[in-house]
Amino acid sequence: MAGFVERIDKWKPSTMLKINMGIAFFILLAHIGGALILISESQEPKPSLLSLLYLDDFVAFLIFITSVLGLIKKQITWGILRLHAIILLLLALGWIYWSITLAIGDPPTGNFVWNPILFAFLCAYPVYLLRRTYLASYISKSWFLNYSHVLIAMGSLVISGVIIYKIS
Repeated sequence: MAGFVERIDKWKPSTMLKINMGIAFFILLAHIGGALILISESQEPKPSLLSLLYLDDFVAFLIFITSVLGLIKKQITWGILRLHAIILLLLALGWIYWSITLAIGDPPTGNFVWNPILFAFLCAYPVYLLRRTYLASYISKSWFLNYSHVLIAMGSLVISGVIIYKIS
């Protein structure tokens, strides 16, 4: 595990920006499908769902555009990565909260699909980004900080196991 952590800690800032662009792109892509489903339904969508879609789309668009700017203007790359770390960490906290409510509540009905690998990545990557941008000088001094993203991934897999058990 130590070798893996050391390898990803050597990622260039441009690599992290490209990952952030990919996350933003896939959020936007997923929401296009969700928007088409909402439009095709005969009933009025819930306002809470619409506001969540608008917020997620705005955040994804912001991350995408600022990633492009960071790739173009190298001198602002680390500032943009710091911004992304905070934004993605807040999103991850929301995803973790939602997943815990799924794990302890009733399972969703209908065609609900859960991807534990994607969930683990979406929870662990913001912690990795936080380590690289804000906590880089402390990583070598703390085992917990050095492996915090791995620990978050493992915790998310436990939550995923409960969710998959409940929906199957």
